Amino acid sequence: MWLAQQRQAKHFNLHHLADPNLLNSTVYCRRVHDVVVYDTLSVKERRLRKYLTSYIRNRALSTGKGAALWRRLGNPSIEEWGEYLRRHGGFYSFGEGNWINPSAYFADPGSMIIGNNVHITGGFFTCHDGSVNMINRAYKTKLDAVGPIRIFDDVFIGYGTIVLPGVSIGPRAVVGAGSVVSRDIPENSVAVGSPAKMVATLDAYIENLKLKNLAYPWRNLIEQRQGEYDPILEPRLQRMRTDHWFRRRVAGSF
Repeated sequence: MWLAQQRQAKHFNLHHLADPNLLNSTVYCRRVHDVVVYDTLSVKERRLRKYLTSYIRNRALSTGKGAALWRRLGNPSIEEWGEYLRRHGGFYSFGEGNWINPSAYFADPGSMIIGNNVHITGGFFTCHDGSVNMINRAYKTKLDAVGPIRIFDDVFIGYGTIVLPGVSIGPRAVVGAGSVVSRDIPENSVAVGSPAKMVATLDAYIENLKLKNLAYPWRNLIEQRQGEYDPILEPRLQRMRTDHWFRRRVAGSF
C-alpha cells in the first residue's frame, strides 16, 4: 500500500500545488505531503517544491492561514515562527526579535505577555488550572483557577519547560530545560528544577561563561562570527570543537 501511495504521489500534478483554494483541505494536505517527501523528485519537481514551500511560508506570515501546512512541509525556523506568532499568535502582547521553536505550545496566548528578545526552545505554557473542572463537578462548586503569564525582555526558556498560571519570568533570566515554573523567576537570575528555583544570578553565569570562553581554542572564530550562526565559519568551528573534546584524549580513555 505504501508503494502504491508513493507511485500515485509521483504522478500527482505539482503545478496545482499552490492553488489557494486547496490549501485548507485535509485530504489535499496529505497528498502534498506524499509528493514532497518522495525521495526521487526530479530537478523540476524539486524546484516546484521549493516554490510551494516559499508560497506557503509567505501566505502564513502575511495572512495567518496555512500555518499547519507550513509547519508540516516548510520546517519554519525559530526566527520565522517567532515572527508568525507576533503577527498572528493571538497574544495579549508580543515583542520584537523573539525566537520561538514551533514545538512550543501556548494554551492561552490571549492571557500571555511576551517581551523582546525572548528565546523559547520548546515547552508547555498554560494560564488555567484544568483541575478546577474536576473539583467543580466533584464538590458542586463554581470556582475558577486562572492567571496570566508574563515573560519579560531578554529571557531564555529551555526545552521541555512547563510554565504554569500566574507567574512572571525576568527580565534577564534563564530557565533550564525541563523545569516546572510554578512561581515567579526574578530579574537577573538562572533557575532550574521542578519546581524551578534560582541557582545563580545571570550576571554570575555570564562571568563564568566569559572565563570558559578565554580557554577555548576557537575563541577567535567566535569573535569573527557574524550573528549566531556563520555558514562559512561553522565547519571549521565544529572541527576545532571535536578535536578539542575528543581527539586530544588518550586512546582507550573512553
